[in-house]
Amino acid sequence: RKRVGDPICDRYCVRAFKNRIIVTITDGCNWGTKPRNASIQANNAFCEFMIKTQNSLNDIQAVGRSMLHAIEVAQQSILQQSKDLWELGTTTLLGGMLLELDPTTAPQPTIGNVPRWVFVCVNVGDCKAYHYSSTQRTWKEVTKGNRLINFNPCDPGGRLGPSNEDGTADLRNLELFTIFCQDNDLILVVSDGVHDNLDPQMLGKKPKDIGLDSETWDLAQQQTPELLIEKKMQYTLTLLNNLIGDDPTPASVATELVAYSYEITKSGRTFLEKNPSKRLPNDPINYPGKLDHTTCVCFI
Repeated sequence: RKRVGDPICDRYCVRAFKNRIIVTITDGCNWGTKPRNASIQANNAFCEFMIKTQNSLNDIQAVGRSMLHAIEVAQQSILQQSKDLWELGTTTLLGGMLLELDPTTAPQPTIGNVPRWVFVCVNVGDCKAYHYSSTQRTWKEVTKGNRLINFNPCDPGGRLGPSNEDGTADLRNLELFTIFCQDNDLILVVSDGVHDNLDPQMLGKKPKDIGLDSETWDLAQQQTPELLIEKKMQYTLTLLNNLIGDDPTPASVATELVAYSYEITKSGRTFLEKNPSKRLPNDPINYPGKLDHTTCVCFI
């Protein structure tokens, strides 16, 4: 039986090597076979390119350059599927690599231990990456601000595929990110089907609930956009800590977040099941969360 939301447009790839891990997550924009195919093509192309080049990458700068090249390869892999741009879909992409550092060249911190690992990632769109510190027992967002100052759920901030009339990609929020890690830290990569369900606005909260003076979210975006990003991020990280608790494992993180996303959107699913010809009301208090394809990748 065909499910509402088919086909699934999320895609992920994880490849583990002796001293590095490559991860790619893509989320086709909108619904249907076109975005699904774009997601698959971009994911496969990015991951395969990074696998082929990873043995020649000896420093962080080289990894960043290779990832930018992989973005172009992913873009071309979508466009090569048809000469008719209208037959092609678009997709977001977040690709990253966790690498072991050479202790003789690793950065020397003024406080704490010399980092053992570094996670480097490139992003186009609205997937997100988070880091869990096993020593501090706290979460941090790696891709802070990658949605730009834009909270329209229909605008991911960027996308691959024929996003513009001339067939070029939308690279408004193309950015590289890095974070240093220790042994037993966690890296978490998610599609917006997860992190939108950690957003206070999507959960029916008011700006004042997270420490903003604005009466509405639109006013908060106009009046204090940078502070809005910071306060939303703080809320999300606190919720992550509360949901997952101490001593998380990759399995427990993925299981908990997917289960949480399923549960928080229950009232919305129930409404649509009872009213198949109606649109879900724009009422995050009674229908919190976002119904979407949900992908969560976590590794140590």
